[in-house]
Amino acid sequence: MPEQTDALRGIPFSCDKLKFVSDIKQDVLLSDGVKDSVDSWTDDISDDEMFSDTVSRYAKSVRVRIAMIVLLIVVALFAAIYSIQSGPLCGDMIQTIQILWDYMLGQADLDDSVVHWTLYATPPVLGALLGGAGLAICGAVMQSVLRNPMADPYTTGISSGASFGAALAIASGSILVQISSLTVLLAFAFSMIPVLVILLISKMTNASPITIIMTGIGIMYVFNAATSIIRLVAGGTAMSALDNWLMGDVQLVQWNDLPVMAVITVIGVIVSMYLASRINVLSTGDENAKAMGINADKLRIICLILTAVVSAGIISFTGLIGFVGLVCPHIIRMFIGADNRYLIPASAAFGSALMVVAHLVGKMVIAPTLVPVGIIMACVGGPVFIWLVIRKNKSTW
Repeated sequence: MPEQTDALRGIPFSCDKLKFVSDIKQDVLLSDGVKDSVDSWTDDISDDEMFSDTVSRYAKSVRVRIAMIVLLIVVALFAAIYSIQSGPLCGDMIQTIQILWDYMLGQADLDDSVVHWTLYATPPVLGALLGGAGLAICGAVMQSVLRNPMADPYTTGISSGASFGAALAIASGSILVQISSLTVLLAFAFSMIPVLVILLISKMTNASPITIIMTGIGIMYVFNAATSIIRLVAGGTAMSALDNWLMGDVQLVQWNDLPVMAVITVIGVIVSMYLASRINVLSTGDENAKAMGINADKLRIICLILTAVVSAGIISFTGLIGFVGLVCPHIIRMFIGADNRYLIPASAAFGSALMVVAHLVGKMVIAPTLVPVGIIMACVGGPVFIWLVIRKNKSTW
């Protein structure tokens, strides 16, 4: 084949000789600057002090993050045991652990007053432990995929749908009120309606953060209006029961509820950890996600369904408990950064500890009256969130 001339570079070359070669310097189409850059990329930098220092600092940061997660888990478990044994008829921590161990083995003496009180105090504490973890991971995931610091598990209108379902069950009559599981089922069923509406609208337009947030706000107003109508026509007894549910109280959790809450929370943690790396990419923007081969809309929908199921499964048993999913990820992000591989488990551990402590404070602040966890979290979470807003000064988002 005759030689041809590159019209742009004026470099003669032969088409039958142009092919990929191992030595990139033989490629006449590359400039000297590109060849030098390639040489620098292939240099051995294992002995470079700056590289070694960077690797060392990264390894140290990973160890610190893991240590913090372990510490938070220990704190959460310690707070749970302390909260269980803090009642008037309970024993010390060792005795409390022994009672719970015997109960799991079916060897507990149920006629003993200390055993009876310990087993009575345990379900709400374990409900706080599981509920705090579930709501916190939902908040961490939602804030990352929506790239919005105000996002939490209730952003999509899940809480308003659950409130309407609970109000419908409680106000349906004395027969239905006695069936506590009906409240849980209707709360969960109606909390899924906002998610289905968002999925439908996302298919019609797209699954962008703006679409999800605005649709969730619209659905929230509709369900809140419907709940207000039920409150107007409900009787005094139903109103009191509904208000108690809306305030959020882990005291509603019973032993039979714990396996379901545990399964939902554990699955939520496992799936969110599996998606953590992809969520990290998505949090940097849809274009970056697409460049890495990630379907941004599909991943966002998966995360939306995941957080909806987990948060709905929790609040159906505990009522509405706010600020856990909003505040916990923010606080943890200040200490370990925004990497969801560490942010999600750390948020779960911190959320558990925070809700258990809130339940403990609720038992002690105006004893013997029990203040619901939702009220304690609102009193603490509101000022803390304002402080976080002032401290961040919009620099993180």
